[in-house]
This record gives sequence, C-alpha cells and structure tokens, in this order.
Amino acid sequence: MHHFWSPSDSVIPYTKPTTCLLILNGTWSCTIPSGYTYDQVRNVVTTCGAGTHPQYHLRIPADNLWACNVVTGYTYDNVVSSTTCGGSPYSYHNRVPQDQLWACTTVAKFVYDEVKSGPCAVGVGTPTVTMYHLRTLSDGLWSCTQEATGFTYDQVSNTNECALGATVVRFHLRQLKDSLWSCSEVSGYVYDQIESSSVCAITGTNPAYHLRVPVDGLWSCSYGPGISLTYDEVSTASVCSLTAGVGELRYHLRVPTVGLWACMVPSGWHYSSEKEETICSLGQPSVEYQLSK
Repeated sequence: MHHFWSPSDSVIPYTKPTTCLLILNGTWSCTIPSGYTYDQVRNVVTTCGAGTHPQYHLRIPADNLWACNVVTGYTYDNVVSSTTCGGSPYSYHNRVPQDQLWACTTVAKFVYDEVKSGPCAVGVGTPTVTMYHLRTLSDGLWSCTQEATGFTYDQVSNTNECALGATVVRFHLRQLKDSLWSCSEVSGYVYDQIESSSVCAITGTNPAYHLRVPVDGLWSCSYGPGISLTYDEVSTASVCSLTAGVGELRYHLRVPTVGLWACMVPSGWHYSSEKEETICSLGQPSVEYQLSK
C-alpha cells in the first residue's frame, strides 16, 4: 500500500518569532517547544532519557521553509520524500498564504479562482493532485467557491479553470452592502424585491434578491432567522413575487421599543398587553402584542 500525505497528517502550531525563539533556532532538542517546527530528526542514546529517543532540529516557521510538517496557519506548494524526518517520510515546502499563491491546500479566509495539477503528493503511482490559485477576497472577483464570509454573488458562469478535467460553476463575488442584487438570500439581510435572473443560472433563470439592511419602517419580502427587528403590519406586493400579477406577503419592519404594538414578540422581549387585530394577517383576526422588557 502506498502512503500519500493527507490533511490529517500532524501539524506544528505557529507562534510569531521572538528573541527567545531565535536562540533555539537551528539547535537540536529532545522536545518541540511551542512556536517551533523541525526539519530533521535523529535518534540519540541516553541524551534524551534512558535508551534511544528522537531529537529534533528546531526551526522557526517562515515562508519558503522546508520542514517535516505543515505549520498551522501555513500552506505548502511542494512535498518531497525525506530520509531525515523520522516518522514522517516527507518534507514540505511551507508557504505563508497570500494573494496569487499556488498552494496544495485551500486556506481559511482565502478563495481560489483556478486549479492545476502540482507536486503535492509523493510515492509510486502518485495520483494527479490539485493545486489552488489562492485569492484574497475582493469585490468583483470571479471565484471557484461561493463560501466567503461577508460576500455573496450576483452572477454565475461555467468554467474549466476550477476543476481538473471538468467544467464547473464559478461565482462573481460581491461584498455585502445595502441595496445589492444577489443570487442568494443572506443571513442578517432581508430583501424588498425579487426577480427571475438569467445571470444567476447556467441555464434558464434563478431568483435574484434585492438585499436590504433591516431598518425601522422598511417593507420587507422576507422575515426570519438573523433578524432582530419585529413587524407591526403585513401586506401583499407584486415586487415580492416571481409570478407576474401575483402579490406575495411582505412585512413592515419595526425596531422593538417598549410600548410598541407588534405582530411578533422578538427574542429577549416580553409583552404587557395583547389585542385582536387584522393588520397582522391580511384581514383575518390575529393577536397583536404590546412590547415590554
């Protein structure tokens, strides 16, 4: 059976170098202190205790350092067989994640816009291994992934640059802001218009949402998790529907205040009174609550 590196292989935590760390850099140690990695291992007799034990050649983590592990917070762009790393038969070319870097792993807080095969595994019968072209998140970037905190996307397209030997979807990232058209709903935002959009679909159409920051007095087509406001009235509106001539429900958002009559008691609030009204359910009798703390 051939062994290839996988993300489950051990890593060494990274600590910013200090004067004390510099003192041990390049020395041999019976243990691996916090803030160090190592690039060689040798067996010693009695030096590290009775019998034979490993001893590690300490190195401060740095960009372009060859080490026996991938340092936490780093990635790598090359791996080779090693006879000097003890239990680990590989040495990794550690890299600090940065924009435009080709890397053997994806990295938190980065996306990627292209892939290629690269030297990210070793062994007989080594499979084709993907390298990722890392990109710093930015408004207007075409990305191979849509999962980016603080961003949504407003277009999709097919590409052969995001997968080896396959055509897949890529996403036009947009930084979240008020009054942005988005191909997806976003937690913490509402929308006050919805349209069928061809740019949000590879074929046909998908919904596009006019995102809004929830504020007092806004009429919203959506109301759900992540919204701290309540609402005091509902109505129907064609701008909330994908079907021409058909109105869908919308909500009149309100910032919770003591004494406000609301259709829903938000989390962390109570109510002191209640009454039957029709404005919370399109003319049908329903309960309205007077908020209290």
